[in-house]
Amino acid sequence: MGSNQLLLSLQSADIGIRNEVILKKVSLEVTKGDYLFLIGKTGSGKSSLLKAIYGDTHISTGSARFKTFDLTKLRESELPTLRRKLGIVFQDFRLLDDRNVFDNLDVVLKATGWKSKTDRKNRILETLEKVGISGKQERFIHHLSGGEKQRVAIARALLNDPELIIADEPTGNLDPETALEVMDLLEELHKKGNTVILATHDYRLIKRYNHPVIRCENQEIHRLESVGS
Repeated sequence: MGSNQLLLSLQSADIGIRNEVILKKVSLEVTKGDYLFLIGKTGSGKSSLLKAIYGDTHISTGSARFKTFDLTKLRESELPTLRRKLGIVFQDFRLLDDRNVFDNLDVVLKATGWKSKTDRKNRILETLEKVGISGKQERFIHHLSGGEKQRVAIARALLNDPELIIADEPTGNLDPETALEVMDLLEELHKKGNTVILATHDYRLIKRYNHPVIRCENQEIHRLESVGS
């Protein structure tokens, strides 16, 4: 479901933490409407690649661009603007347990420049409906199921209408049935035009949803035609 609009381009990029190179000579292009699975063993560099896209891991050589952002030369002041264009979903949800659903989302909108209380409320209610948990905005996070928490996390990622959704093991803490519900939601969002990169170790999900696969292995990435490649 891709288009010709290039969102992300990495060419011969070395990605690492401090002086350690985790992935070498990474070349990857993502166009608007793509859906890519990212696989690999623990420690193979999946999370490092995703973090490089949102400016949390260093790219030491090569070129790397997301839209107009040069990811090799990101300034601290550019990070908030970059991350407003990305929707990031984590395995461990990273929600504020002492606040309700509405306040978890409202804090993001306030931090990203939404001044009008009415506009924020409308955007939150609209987004909760989109992810299938409308009516639960007053529920506190610790009263939600794992699947509901992940839906809130996906709603948070969608608030600013991101150009790219990055999901790092989003089903890792969920039971198999709930994992499929969350994956179905991401599939639905993709069909409506969202671009997705999703890291997972669950081959069952990869086979079920049948999108192109990138494997991290031996400090390199490889595009696969199938998970058996």
